[in-house]
Amino acid sequence: MASPSLKWLRSFVAVAQQGERRAAESLRVRPSTVNKHINGLSEWLQGPPLFEGRPQRLTKKGQAFLPVAQAAIPLLEQALEMLVEQRESADGAVPISEVPKISPLDVKVE
Repeated sequence: MASPSLKWLRSFVAVAQQGERRAAESLRVRPSTVNKHINGLSEWLQGPPLFEGRPQRLTKKGQAFLPVAQAAIPLLEQALEMLVEQRESADGAVPISEVPKISPLDVKVE
């Protein structure tokens, strides 16, 4: 099973704070994408669901997980930013890619 992604955590927090429709709008994705993120996260965590009902409400497990996810997101973003900065400064190259599935090309910056 895949590890949870930052997108899954962002979707979870957004739905908890704004509801599914507004979360999708604020994340600029379709509601079905938000639903897939939530389902993926719930499946990965195993056990009781994070949300219940319509409109979705946090379960006890969701309430317990929300502050953890809220704290984790900025830490993960900071860690990823640091890795990108280190990669860029390591050899003076800036990675460029047009499509995420294409490997970045290193271009020397002078």
